Amino acid sequence: MNSLKVNYKELQDNLASVKAQVDTLVEENKILTSKVKSLENDKLKSKTKLKDMERRLDEAEVKHDDLEQYTRKFNLVIHGISEREDEDNVKNRPRCKLQHKESVIQSQTAS
Repeated sequence: MNSLKVNYKELQDNLASVKAQVDTLVEENKILTSKVKSLENDKLKSKTKLKDMERRLDEAEVKHDDLEQYTRKFNLVIHGISEREDEDNVKNRPRCKLQHKESVIQSQTAS
């Protein structure tokens, strides 16, 4: 009978130990579940932000292509006429436009 009491006492101690371990594991599980949810939310926010940045990049690339195409609109390549090293086409372009406008105005007033 004494051995039964000792076995019963050992079983109670083991049960208390197992219960404490289960309680610890339950708490750890709650903490880990909370961390996983937080990481999932962060991942979702990052995906949303990435998609927004990709969209903005696509828009910027389209605008850049449009602007680049627009600037090429005025580029002319004339073969057979050599360029001078000191030639500044940027300064000459507005004068050419002005001369063109003046010639149009003169031709309109002459008619």
